[in-house]
Amino acid sequence: MPTQQFALERNGPKRLEVSWSGLWKEFTVKLDGNVVGSWTKDELTAGKEVPMGDGSTFKAHLRRVGMGQELALLRNGEPLPGSAADPLTLVKTAGGVIYFLAGASALGGVIGLMGVDFAARLFGTWDGIVTGAIMGVLGFFTMQRSRVALGIAMGLYALSGLLVLAESASNGNPAIGGIFMRVFFLTAMWRGFKAMGQLKPSPAPEGERDRA
Repeated sequence: MPTQQFALERNGPKRLEVSWSGLWKEFTVKLDGNVVGSWTKDELTAGKEVPMGDGSTFKAHLRRVGMGQELALLRNGEPLPGSAADPLTLVKTAGGVIYFLAGASALGGVIGLMGVDFAARLFGTWDGIVTGAIMGVLGFFTMQRSRVALGIAMGLYALSGLLVLAESASNGNPAIGGIFMRVFFLTAMWRGFKAMGQLKPSPAPEGERDRA
């Protein structure tokens, strides 16, 4: 039975536990070891809210996001820290996607340099390595919550997708699978971009606050 634990406040103790069996059956939520509520799969899909006993409310909602599903865990309408809908989690996911694309491009370029025709056609050679390096830098700054870096990464990835689509269409072989993959990755990056607007700025180190 899959089980996950979450804190009610960021950096707080993990007091809340969710568990389920099979394909989201018998979904149960416990707070400090006590059952807060249980959901059927239909209730989870519709989104059901229950009182937590401390004056707050808790909602679990298995909702459709883009081409996938997301388990939203909300306390008083706000995502729990570390849960799938948490803005910080969405930013980290966007940064992870960019790192993955950077690694794939760089590795593909290296393999292309080794004379593997498929990799050379798909990623290029030195151009793939350079693209991977650029995306790696953008991924780093995305992890630092830079919307500019994330926006540039989204633009580059979308532009490369349009070029690939145009080339494949001209050859009479549209890359449908590649389109779905790019939409999936772009959706994750776009959600991270929006989430950055919901995050508070990181606090400055004490030394910098003192100098200010």
